[in-house]
Amino acid sequence: TSESAYLCGQFSCNTGEHRQIQERLLAEKNGFNAKKRIKNPNAHLIRKDWEEFNAEWMLYVIWHKCKGNNDFADKLKSLPADAVIIENSTTVYENTNVLWGSINTELEEARNKVQRYTELEYSKMAKKEKKKNLPNLDDMKQQARDEIQYIGTYKIGCNFMGKILKQCQLALLNNTEPNINYELFRKRKIYLFGEELTF
Repeated sequence: TSESAYLCGQFSCNTGEHRQIQERLLAEKNGFNAKKRIKNPNAHLIRKDWEEFNAEWMLYVIWHKCKGNNDFADKLKSLPADAVIIENSTTVYENTNVLWGSINTELEEARNKVQRYTELEYSKMAKKEKKKNLPNLDDMKQQARDEIQYIGTYKIGCNFMGKILKQCQLALLNNTEPNINYELFRKRKIYLFGEELTF
């Protein structure tokens, strides 16, 4: 996953310990598990200079996702070229939520209200239908939440992920590459699975 590839950058020194962590990250089936099971218990081993190149590394990882995943690239290209992309991290309760995304509490409050209303309507339906032919409640709630978009303001956060996605989208639309600072990577000497990346 791109999340695991990103996490491998945190453990990219030329040590056997880091290589083992990378291999364990690679073996995880999803990014959430990779973070929870592998990264978090080994957080004390993250590169000391990680914060000096982490945003650039994420750009590199997401660009490779664009090049290797046509569905993902097509979704980015389908957005209007002048659209602002925002990673909504309002409900993410980690110390990096305001780095990668942005927070809009008014939007989340409105979505919570429509979700509660959907749950009530579902309960009424269930009583009438006696649980026959009912749509999936989780799908109904998600659809109702997704319909609420243009409320409130994103006030807190750097939105690095939104900016990275925008750079990748524009590069795809213009048939170019995003401006990735490969010289920074060369100076940092990044190793993946025992091999130094030369970029």
